Amino acid sequence: MTAALHSVDVLFERLDEMVTAYPKPILEIANRIPGEAFSPGGPGLCMREGTFELPRFPRGKVMVIGQDFDSETAYRASLQRGRRDPNSPTWNNLLWFLARVGIRPQDCFFTNFFMGVRRGSNATGKFPGARDDVFVARCGDFMKAQLATQRPCLILSLGIWVPSRMAALSPQLTAWSRINTWADLDAISPPAIGPVVHNVRFDGIDSPCSVVELTHPSYRDANVKRRKYRDLRGDAAEVRMVGEALARSDL
Repeated sequence: MTAALHSVDVLFERLDEMVTAYPKPILEIANRIPGEAFSPGGPGLCMREGTFELPRFPRGKVMVIGQDFDSETAYRASLQRGRRDPNSPTWNNLLWFLARVGIRPQDCFFTNFFMGVRRGSNATGKFPGARDDVFVARCGDFMKAQLATQRPCLILSLGIWVPSRMAALSPQLTAWSRINTWADLDAISPPAIGPVVHNVRFDGIDSPCSVVELTHPSYRDANVKRRKYRDLRGDAAEVRMVGEALARSDL
């Protein structure tokens, strides 16, 4: 009897089927980085360094969504190294924060809204492929496939560029389509839609989840001081956001 494909392998097959063309500034990712690395550069799971052995897929747990993977230069350096950059501020700050709020990395699927990597060495700012409407739509469809595969109870969205993309996938997040700054997002006080949204539903998924919009870990030290939530500011505000969402989840 043929063993069933791991969920990660199934998603990579779906990616090849669903995102068939990339804009000129974006390079398709051909090979996965061994060990833990955000998808699509790696498997998106917390796993042993330098290995391709996939652990249990965290179905029904936490999805962590960034804007895009990285630059071509950084991706190729990780491939040559045989593992992700051990000094990556994204990973190191994110793992520190997850430990603070009591979320195990093993319970997370780490991915991005946009597929591919940016050509060259620049990995900051708005994703250059976002100007291609067809590509954006295909990445949105693939994000829905990822959501349907994992069925997360909690989504942690990283950085100010992600909310507007997720807004197109759920009616409960529609207000995020108009968000461009942290001040815009945090000025909307609960229970109105703000950086924490409960009972979010996506097409094809019968169970709702909570979605929390967090500062991107690469720039957390510079940006977290701008965050506001209820009567809290800065780091305490983001910790409270996730704490409230965890209290509503089945994690």
